[in-house]
Amino acid sequence: MPTYIIVTVLTLLLAVQSATLVAQSQEALARQHFEAARRAAGMEWATAADFFAMTADEIRPLLPSSREDPTEPVKVFDNLYLIGSKQVVVWTITTTDGIVLIDAGGEPGAERLLAGLKQLGLDPGTIRYVLVAHGHSDHFAGAKPLQDRFGARVGMSAADWDFVQPKPGAASSGGDVPKRDLTLVDGETLTVGDVRITPVLIPGHTPGSMGFIFTVKDGAATHTAALFGGTMLSPSAPLPQVQQYLRSIEHFRDVTRRAGADVELLNHPLMDDLFPRVARLKARRPGDAHPLVVGKDGYQRFLSVIDESMKGQLARRGELTVP
Repeated sequence: MPTYIIVTVLTLLLAVQSATLVAQSQEALARQHFEAARRAAGMEWATAADFFAMTADEIRPLLPSSREDPTEPVKVFDNLYLIGSKQVVVWTITTTDGIVLIDAGGEPGAERLLAGLKQLGLDPGTIRYVLVAHGHSDHFAGAKPLQDRFGARVGMSAADWDFVQPKPGAASSGGDVPKRDLTLVDGETLTVGDVRITPVLIPGHTPGSMGFIFTVKDGAATHTAALFGGTMLSPSAPLPQVQQYLRSIEHFRDVTRRAGADVELLNHPLMDDLFPRVARLKARRPGDAHPLVVGKDGYQRFLSVIDESMKGQLARRGELTVP
């Protein structure tokens, strides 16, 4: 056999071997991060660890769509209510100076939202603010009817106000955009009556996604709730977007640790077992712990699950190197 053929064959074999070793290394690194996520999760966040370890193809059928399943409006704390669907939740905070909504659902859900408020004995006419966690129409489109009918102020980060504006020649964003109003700023607290709400900028899911920190009441006890408002990020998202997302998790971790957050909330409750916890809340007896109070350590472990899982996704894609 000619020498050049032997050299070519050996080169190809070495290339295949090298590629195999790289793939094995990536797989091992991904497994390391997913296992770290599961250790952080324990039993409490096992659903989240399983969800965030899925591939993009596995997650896609679970993502919110126009065919949402409504959920029963329910009071979860003395000053916090849940309205919306099993895919997209609107959190309703009552204060001594009116109602604050975190998100407003999609435009078709506005009537459902209003009906839910009335079912809970809350007056839609007292809605003071709608704070939008991120600029996708299933969160902001329901705000425009509230703005038009009740004069509710709508708040969003500057980056997401820009993001939701109709672009010349672009397809519709899928919902009416509310009139540009209040700009939410990272760390700049909004006080409404007896409640202080601190927005935290967590870009990644959208350019200006936000988290929120506020207090909730359970009888004589007061707890600190934290809502990471941009949790849903596809494993196939571009690398710069994922890197930004990871930085946002660390920023939110720092802020929530200092705030002592011990209540975990999401606006996409697909991975935090919200509805089983609500079912336990309905069956709660005097003296029982509140199912949505996860403790300070429990909240930080939830963020660790997201962080380690996203690093695992990057390693799976070959875009994370061994430190």
